[in-house]
Amino acid sequence: MILGWVIMTVLAGRPGEMASGSGELIGLVSMLIGMLPVIFGIKKVRDQELRGEISFSNAFLTGIYITLVISVVYVIGWMIYQPIFVPDFADNYFGQQIENLENQDLSQADYQELKTKLEGQREDYKKTHLKIFYTFFEIFPIGFIYTLIGALIMKRKNPDESTATSAITG
Repeated sequence: MILGWVIMTVLAGRPGEMASGSGELIGLVSMLIGMLPVIFGIKKVRDQELRGEISFSNAFLTGIYITLVISVVYVIGWMIYQPIFVPDFADNYFGQQIENLENQDLSQADYQELKTKLEGQREDYKKTHLKIFYTFFEIFPIGFIYTLIGALIMKRKNPDESTATSAITG
């Protein structure tokens, strides 16, 4: 995640000056990279602590714990980074979203309704507890998906013990 913020800052030239589309893409890529420890963590627990064997539920719980830690670190990082480097983030982001609405073929009533919702979200984002909530659920779903994939891929019983047990009992 830190690497993603550094890349975003370098590519932007100055924080906050990046075009909305490229900023969102770089943000997504940094979150995808930032959640890779979920997969590596599940594998490490399986291979080093559970002798190559892990159930889906243990793998899932391991992944969720790692996801929670990464998500909290991400929120703390954003709560420090955003006011220092992009203090006008909410105004720029929601302003861009409203500008995008203007380019869509919407009726005046639909446009006004969506614009009012976006302006409400902009005001909500200024409230610390809602910013924390939004930021947490910006990254947590990615970790949840990594957790599901990792648990499905990494689950396995130790083939050596299965063979040994069937040879003894059989």
